[in-house]
Amino acid sequence: MKQPGIGLIDLHDLDALAARRPLLIAHRGGVVTAASPENSGAAIRLAASEGYDLVELDVRVGRDGEPVLFHGARGRLVGTSAGDVPVDALTVAELGAVRYDGTDERVLTLDEGLARCRSLDLGVMLDVKIGEVDVTPALAARIAALLAAHGLTRAAMTISPVPRLCEAVGPELLFPTGADELRQLAEGDGPDLRGRFWFGIPKHLPEELIGPMQHAGALVIPAINRFRYPRRAGLTPGREDIARLLALGADGFQIDAVYRDVFPA
Repeated sequence: MKQPGIGLIDLHDLDALAARRPLLIAHRGGVVTAASPENSGAAIRLAASEGYDLVELDVRVGRDGEPVLFHGARGRLVGTSAGDVPVDALTVAELGAVRYDGTDERVLTLDEGLARCRSLDLGVMLDVKIGEVDVTPALAARIAALLAAHGLTRAAMTISPVPRLCEAVGPELLFPTGADELRQLAEGDGPDLRGRFWFGIPKHLPEELIGPMQHAGALVIPAINRFRYPRRAGLTPGREDIARLLALGADGFQIDAVYRDVFPA
């Protein structure tokens, strides 16, 4: 995790990454509270102040094709001043006037979000909402250009394995391992996994392959998200998964803010 005085992460410097372990990635655009909604400027600032290395940014597009940051169910602006309206029904200018309920925080463009992350030395994990967003050549090129413009290309990963996006950004963008690669690894073959990372929920992680994946150059980043566990169980299952996977050598975690206290300050 990020310590005082340590700058922007370089996801290709494995020695430096080892010194920062465990890497912490803030789910849903930062540290989410009533005053700091998902993907807002306030949530990003809180992630930096609490020592996260990266922030997961949820990417959608406005009506004019510009990438913006918003999570929301089915891409609708529920929980904002716009109400039950699709993100892609509004232009970027119109989205800039939208406020999250109960706050002065507004919907950010990807450009604005990346600028904030870079100013705070935060890397980014991009979640382009596949199935809800068509990653056109123009969108892929725009995302690539924005990462480069903000000096974040070597500090960026995506959990959306869209070939068009990976091609536009180039090999510096980390993207997830595939099932075929894991099968080859399990069979004793040696795929080169530099520039790749395993990402998913703990029950899907082949724990016997953690070491081999890392030896092949991949990072291992489980997601510990509150909504994936039974509500009646509270935070205990997530905390137990973190402890077990830390002991097994996971490189880092994408977490909800409720699990931040599991890690040293």
